[in-house]
Parts: sequence; structure tokens; C-alpha cells
Amino acid sequence: MEFSAADHLEAMKIPLGGGEALHLRGRIDRLDTLDDGGSIYVKIIDYKSGATKFDLTDLYYGLQLQLVVYMDAAMELEHRNQPEKKIVPAGLFYYNIKDPVVERDEEQDADAQILKALRMNGLVNSRLEVIRHMDREIESESDVIPVAMKKGLIQEARSSVATEERFASLRKFVRGRLKDFGREILSGETAVRPYKRGERTACDYCPYHSVCGFDLKTEGFGYKRLKALRSETIWEEIEGGKEEQDGDDMDR
Repeated sequence: MEFSAADHLEAMKIPLGGGEALHLRGRIDRLDTLDDGGSIYVKIIDYKSGATKFDLTDLYYGLQLQLVVYMDAAMELEHRNQPEKKIVPAGLFYYNIKDPVVERDEEQDADAQILKALRMNGLVNSRLEVIRHMDREIESESDVIPVAMKKGLIQEARSSVATEERFASLRKFVRGRLKDFGREILSGETAVRPYKRGERTACDYCPYHSVCGFDLKTEGFGYKRLKALRSETIWEEIEGGKEEQDGDDMDR
């Protein structure tokens, strides 16, 4: 399903002030909905050929906004089409399309290992009824979604879940990030300051290295370091509506 500013969705047309706006477009690989009578549950899946993982820290720093933008657009569209019903985010996921190779394990059969390797990763609505809609057979650890349970309760340390309130805060936060980026574009911001997070940098697979001229041997060039943050710290920032603190630490 394709989305763009031409669909007149607020999620795809971000006002920047002064009559300017950031126009977005994109295509959701898969959109699943479930109508239970009073609510519409929305699930987003983006297929990836590599080992892409949902990472809340990457999202916070503006490096992984795609899934939330898609969820925002899909929920807005469903609300437009069925305004009398409550639109509920069920989950947003990456699904890595691959043919996994698994180690032989005498305690676990190969099929079970393959299912675990193919399990989607992302963020799931923490309501139990939503989880059971997506995996009707879940008992301990789901083969389908990143959720583990024990005695009917979610094991948050082994799961990737968020409340509906957090999903709403996440959508608002991402719109704010996009607005910031749009304003930077209009202001002519072109500083060569690629990020570095751990051993990963923005330059690793960038095809424009010869154009930007970034070189650590040149005086004045350095990476913008992105600090590792705890998930709860990030959620506090997102729910509090605070802006990202870039930090000007330069890693030579």
C-alpha cells in the first residue's frame, strides 16, 4: 500500500511553518487489519533482505523512523475510512526474508529453530487480547512476534512491547523529528557530521563518500557520537515530549 502527501494525510505532510511543508511518500510492504466489531487493529510489516532489527535508540536519534511513519499513516487512513471505530496499533515489525541456517540441537527440532530464526522483530501492543490475535497459540515464547509469557503474564525483559499510550507518544515524537529535519533542510543545513554509534557509522555503506569529502585525517572533521541509552530513559524522553540532545562530542 502506497502513501504520499497527495492522500491528504497529516502523517505524510508535515507543516514546517511559513506555508512550507515536508511531503513524504512511501510504500508499506504489508498492512494487516482486524475488525473485531468495535475496534480496528492495525499491523505493519516491512520486509528486509538483511538482518535489520528494530532499535528504539536508532529511532530516538532519527535513524529508524520508517515503521512509525507507516503506522501513523495507516491508522489515520483507517480512522478516515471508519471514523466510528477505535483504531488500535497492534504492532510494527521487520521481517527478514532469508533461508536461515540453524545449528543442530538435540533438545530442539530443526523446524522449531527455523521458526524462531524467522520470527518478526519490532514493537507489539502490550494488551493481551492484541497479542493473542497475532499468536493464538502462544504459551511461553512466541514463534511469530517478539513476546514471551509466563503464567499468562508478559515477560517484559524478553519481549518488545509498548502500551497504546506509548504508541501514541511515539507517533507524536516521530512527527516532531520529521519537522526538525524538514526545517534543517529549508535552512540549508549541510554540515558534514556523520554519526557514529558503537562501531557503526553513517559512512559504512554510503555511496556518496567521494562527494562529501569526509576524512578523519582532515582537520575539523569528526563523527557525531550517539550515546547508548536505556530503553526506559528513551521512553521518558519520548513521553515527555523532550527534544533530542545531539551532544557535540566529536570522536576522532
